[in-house]
Amino acid sequence: MNFLQLCQAVVREAGLSGNGPATVVNQTGMLGRIVAWVADAWADIQRERTDWRFLWRVSNAALVIGKQLYTYADLGAADAARISAIYLIRDGQRHRLDGCLCDERVAILNRTNTGMPAAFVELPDRTVLFDALPDAAMSVEVEYYRKPQVLAANGDVPLVAEQYHRAIVQRALIAYAAFDEAQTLLQMAGARYEREYGQMVNDLTPQIGMGSSPYP
Repeated sequence: MNFLQLCQAVVREAGLSGNGPATVVNQTGMLGRIVAWVADAWADIQRERTDWRFLWRVSNAALVIGKQLYTYADLGAADAARISAIYLIRDGQRHRLDGCLCDERVAILNRTNTGMPAAFVELPDRTVLFDALPDAAMSVEVEYYRKPQVLAANGDVPLVAEQYHRAIVQRALIAYAAFDEAQTLLQMAGARYEREYGQMVNDLTPQIGMGSSPYP
């Protein structure tokens, strides 16, 4: 479903009259609230976790000889919320770089060595600092999680597969039911949301594996 269809689904499930909004733009009154509740529901779901698979991305970028500091955009990750890993690629070899803590920035900046970077630090101003000045042609592969998607236009479709769109509808319905003080609907929507959201977590986040026991 797209943004408009999600809003229309909330109207139907709320038992309101009519078919819902004809557009998500410039709505007022109850329809305006529903548009806002759907947009907020999707934003809130995305912010619940930092490891949603549907927000994971990979970009590639060339490093510039003698350049140590790069913006997210320089690395092809302008839409990144956070970087999870960086791999250096040189002469066909791929090496994972160590991630440093932000307070190591000064130490890295004071280094004057050139060659192949072995580590990086991600800074609060959305820049990445490498621990060496590249001295030859090399590139990086950046794994990152993008910023939450914002629903704004009628045809905007949530990044997640359609089978999980019901979670958005139910979360928005919870907001409507709370506003309308409809306790029965609030309980029903809450139960449905927990089920739909739980399925999303099971399907769309990394699974924690258990190591084998040393004991028989």
